[in-house]
Amino acid sequence: MKVVAVALPFLLLLAPDTERLTWKNYDKYHARIAADPSELRWQQAEWRNGFWFGLVEAQSKDMPIFYWIYEGDPRGGC
Repeated sequence: MKVVAVALPFLLLLAPDTERLTWKNYDKYHARIAADPSELRWQQAEWRNGFWFGLVEAQSKDMPIFYWIYEGDPRGGC
């Protein structure tokens, strides 16, 4: 742990200077964080809001189903 405490200040000196976000460089940073169309394929899925309807359709097409029960905040502990 002492090595990390000693090495950290030196590593911070080697880190590149960060550029402040301004209106001039906004488009550059927005392009970096914008979602790629391949990352949004889940939005093209035909979601069902009822288990029974999804089950019947999945069985007729011989496809698997993904069933998620939402009870509270999914980020919280169980």
